[in-house]
Amino acid sequence: MKLIKVLMVLAILTTSSWVAASSDIRLKHGKVLIRKGDQISELHEHIRPSRSYSGKVCMKPSNPECDNRNYTHGRIYEYDMKDRGITYIVQTNGNLITHIKWRKLSFTNAR
Repeated sequence: MKLIKVLMVLAILTTSSWVAASSDIRLKHGKVLIRKGDQISELHEHIRPSRSYSGKVCMKPSNPECDNRNYTHGRIYEYDMKDRGITYIVQTNGNLITHIKWRKLSFTNAR
């Protein structure tokens, strides 16, 4: 019975789209490293966003999610990395990258 429960949980986790915090994006086979605190233009030199929209973003570069008093209005970029099977979500305040997270690329947004 325990084995069935474990297998069901694993199946749910592998099919769901989950989000994880990240501190950097490696490009060009690891030769280029983009981190929070860098300018967004450095990232745009190498890849273009799949989507871009405005919303609540962290005021300053941050690893964990910001609490309510540390948010401001900024730009959010999404980058679908189909070769890696993930989407990076990058928050920017002005031109500064303030937060990077990633999620597993789902079949619905893998077009």
